[in-house]
Amino acid sequence: MKFRDLLDLAMAKSQTPSLNKLSRKLGISCPSVSAWGKGTSLPTDNHLISIAKLAGMQPEIALLWGASWRTDGEARERYERMAREAETRFGFTLNGEIAA
Repeated sequence: MKFRDLLDLAMAKSQTPSLNKLSRKLGISCPSVSAWGKGTSLPTDNHLISIAKLAGMQPEIALLWGASWRTDGEARERYERMAREAETRFGFTLNGEIAA
């Protein structure tokens, strides 16, 4: 999963049509959220938890993905594997629905 996928899902699930409105909903500056949308920065873990909740994702999964986005090499591969395993365990799908 890419961060933008999670951001788009959070916007869709929360019926927030723009990054500007998302920034207000989260109580975060518009330039910060805009940078996330452009891929020039990533949110803090606390903001990532808020975004995950809007997306209907368990925060633990988002934190694993966040760790993978901030690192590279073998560590990234391990975080990605843990995140995918957590998605399977919790039944999360990218469209935000809980799998049966």
